[in-house]
Amino acid sequence: MTAHPIGGHQPRLEMSRAPAGALAQNVFQQILNCRMLGGIYCLVALGSRLVHGILHVPNFAYGALYMAGAFITFHMMSAYAVNY
Repeated sequence: MTAHPIGGHQPRLEMSRAPAGALAQNVFQQILNCRMLGGIYCLVALGSRLVHGILHVPNFAYGALYMAGAFITFHMMSAYAVNY
């Protein structure tokens, strides 16, 4: 044990180890999350591009609709304790 600057002794911190497959599982989950988020962004961009390509008018309501959907999903998941 080492001396603590204020006085007394500083307790030794024990390192805990994660289960054997936890790193691989976390990496796989992050890859899956990134692909899902990229897919959502792609759908929003394609919808915006289709409206702009057909009507030749930029539609800025997609951002508001995307945020409204995220807001509703967040509150539904919080209210019903649903995990994604």
